Amino acid sequence: MSGAITAAVIGVGAYAATAGTALAIGAGTAAAIGLGAGAMKNQYDQGKTAQAAQQQGLALQQQAQNDAVKQADAQASSSQQAVNRANRATPDTAAIMSEAGQAAKGGGAGTMLTGASGVNPNDLKLGKSTLLGG
Repeated sequence: MSGAITAAVIGVGAYAATAGTALAIGAGTAAAIGLGAGAMKNQYDQGKTAQAAQQQGLALQQQAQNDAVKQADAQASSSQQAVNRANRATPDTAAIMSEAGQAAKGGGAGTMLTGASGVNPNDLKLGKSTLLGG
């Protein structure tokens, strides 16, 4: 072989070796990028799953709180009713009967507004001798 051909063969071999290395580096980089993208996708999916679980947990917590409030309201109402039953006011029937008896002694003309003696007929006159004032 001549020197020129030898140099050309060595140059092509060096180029092929360099190109092969570049392709190998490019493939390695692409594989690394692919792995990174896959890892990012996995993290994204895990984040979405965690977010859904958190939302579900918050909904359950809100429901439990609402149930607790309803139960507390029902218990407060029941307690208030029990207190009202225990402190139920009873009418003083003896006093009522005594007042009715005293009013009956005054006769049928007596009312709460006029008293036991009723209304004096002279107070009803308007200064004339007839009942209609004429």
